[in-house]
Formats: sequence, C-alpha cells, structure tokens
Amino acid sequence: MALTSILFVPQYWTPPSLFDLDQKIRVGIEDVLWAAAVGGIASVVAEILLKERLSALRKGVRKRHFAPLIVVVVVFIVLQLWHPGNTIYNTIIAFAIGAAVIAVLRSDLIPTMITGSLNFALLYFALFLIFLFLYPGFIQRYYNIPNLLGIYILGVPIEELLFAATGGRYGASPTSTCKAIAWSPPPLNETLIAT
Repeated sequence: MALTSILFVPQYWTPPSLFDLDQKIRVGIEDVLWAAAVGGIASVVAEILLKERLSALRKGVRKRHFAPLIVVVVVFIVLQLWHPGNTIYNTIIAFAIGAAVIAVLRSDLIPTMITGSLNFALLYFALFLIFLFLYPGFIQRYYNIPNLLGIYILGVPIEELLFAATGGRYGASPTSTCKAIAWSPPPLNETLIAT
C-alpha cells in the first residue's frame, strides 16, 4: 500500500514528508509507517474476527491463482491509459475487479473479503478522523481538491474510504488471499543440499 503513493503524488495530493522524500521519490517514510500500521492492525483484527473459519481454510492444499493479481494490474494499466488523470478512481476500480476475480476463484473467501473490507475501511476512517483532529487543515492544504469528487464524510474524502474498502476487500485476510496468488516454495527435500 505504501508504494501506491508513487501513483498519487502530485495528482491526488502533495503531502509533506521527512527529507522531502514524497517530492523527490514520491514515497515517504510516513507512507510506509501508515501502511504498516493500518494494514497490520486490520489483518490482525480480521484474523481475530474470523479465527475459526480461517483455521479451517488453511488446512487444505490449494491451487495457486495468479489471475487476481494479473487482472488488477491489467485493469489498472488500461484505465490509466484511458483516463490518466483519474489514478485514484482507476485504482479503486482495479481493486474492486480484482476482488471480484478472487470471489469467483475462491468463493470461500467472500465472507473474509467482506469482513476485511468493512474492517479496513472502518479502521482507516477512524485513524483518518484522529489524524484530522490533530491536523484539521490537512485535506485543504495538501490534497488536490479540484481532482476530488467533493464528497466528504466527517471531513474525510470519499475517495479515501473507497480506496480503503476496495483495497481491504482485495487484500482481506492476507494469509488466505496470498496463498491463493503467491508463489509456492519448493518442497523441502529439494531445498536441501547434499553434503
């Protein structure tokens, strides 16, 4: 999630950052800290909420699926070429379509995805509200207001909540989702070198 900052600076926002990293390389230390905190908390809460279900899912051997990742990347690139000025919306649409692909391939993950989406969006919203309480003029000062829809929920741009909900749905239950799309390690006996 932190690397998505590359896509959004300066089109969507121009946040301040330590050592002006967001201005120089478009990813700042703050992006990494925010992503790690929100993503880590959300994944742990999702695991707690769905503990029994996830434990049962992990016991079986699953076929690896790369389609969700490929679809997200392809849809995003096509949308970027078609509407290059709408990166945040292109990302939201790509994440939503990627989540739909996961739902088709792994219908057993639908409850996890819904829980993950709601969990991540609510957590993101709560943390954003705390941030706005501490820095009330942040949106007006650092966001590219003309590029936003102009819809705010308690001061939080709707784009932030849509990004959180679709990103949370696509990445819900990181262990189960990653197992569905990640490379599998070689069998243990092939990794040992005979001496």
